[in-house]
Amino acid sequence: MSDHEDQSPETSGNVDRGTPTRPMNLPLPKPFSGEAGQWKLWATRFDRVSLATQLHRKDEKEQVSIFLYSMGDQVDDLLAVMGITEAATTYKDIRERFDKHFAA
Repeated sequence: MSDHEDQSPETSGNVDRGTPTRPMNLPLPKPFSGEAGQWKLWATRFDRVSLATQLHRKDEKEQVSIFLYSMGDQVDDLLAVMGITEAATTYKDIRERFDKHFAA
């Protein structure tokens, strides 16, 4: 038996650093400023948190709710101006609508 045969992955340095077995507990991004020029940066930060916490695997209503909550207080005014009903939309739809709104 060689010196390396009885080593576990943890002691041999060959630790699998793939996908975590449970989602990370990360803070949400700071609320969105409401400035169109800041949208892309804010949305990118939200995407990172969504991936790291596995939010993207949750049900649609939870994804929409956390996305809107993360945006901050002005989100209700934005939803009204854009004519979006939170309960009647998917995350993909609401995200696309916000992307288009702030691209204009």
